[in-house]
Amino acid sequence: MFNVSRTAANYGNGVCDLFPDEEDVVSPETRELLLFHAGKVGEVPLLPTVAREIMAMLGDPSVGMARVALSARKDPAMAANLLRVANSAAFGGAAPVSSIREALVRIGIEGTKRFLYQTSTARILAVKARPELAARLQERSVAVAHAAARIAQHHGSDPDTAFLAGLLHDVGWAVGYGLLARLPSALPPELATDETRAFATVDALHTEIGATLGRCWNLSPSAVDAISGHHQPMERHAGLMAHIVYAATHVCDSMGIGPVEPPSLELADDPVMQRLRLDRTALAQLRTALKLDLP
Repeated sequence: MFNVSRTAANYGNGVCDLFPDEEDVVSPETRELLLFHAGKVGEVPLLPTVAREIMAMLGDPSVGMARVALSARKDPAMAANLLRVANSAAFGGAAPVSSIREALVRIGIEGTKRFLYQTSTARILAVKARPELAARLQERSVAVAHAAARIAQHHGSDPDTAFLAGLLHDVGWAVGYGLLARLPSALPPELATDETRAFATVDALHTEIGATLGRCWNLSPSAVDAISGHHQPMERHAGLMAHIVYAATHVCDSMGIGPVEPPSLELADDPVMQRLRLDRTALAQLRTALKLDLP
């Protein structure tokens, strides 16, 4: 049985619709205000300065890992996290590394890019007033990102775009709740006092907020389309990446990783799964691989 309570505390716990016509929950004025301020949030780059510097270096084949390591050392927290990841179980018990350069070599170029996006996204998903929501958003977003990347590989699509789209697919939840907390005097008063109404408002607008941020951050059109259309990709005639993120979210639901919606049918029978050639065998293999990907 899925919980029908609609509050931030129940994000990722399996929630049914309380407001079937959520477009009617949000007034045009509230929608316009929240999307305007989402654009202001998007003026802050997705990646901090050091991460942007490293990302540029990773795209330049003439730059060696020693130079990349020098840049990484400018951010002690990032450097420590790189070492932690390189020495984690994800790398199969390989001999420990102690230098940033060795860590970068072990993680690899694509792995380092994903690390940078994941650590940068963590600060955006942090909802200060709602630590439990932030923790579930972070857990689910990382899982969906890995699932989307593997589905993209299976389908012959771009796993890096899929990873980023999966990582940011629900960023609108975090930013939406952040805006409710920052703009109480400009919004209807019930949004500050009625938790169910606040949840319904963010639920109704989170994909639009996320897509607004994606455009501000100059994400690829396919990533923005995935953030906007991953709930109903076929009905919205969304692109392939939206189908991939939809599939990733449902695979994570089936594994109990922050389920958001009750499954409506056997996964392999879902038309989106069929379009992506995800039959029962492929889905079982995907679940097994994800257990190795995730901490």
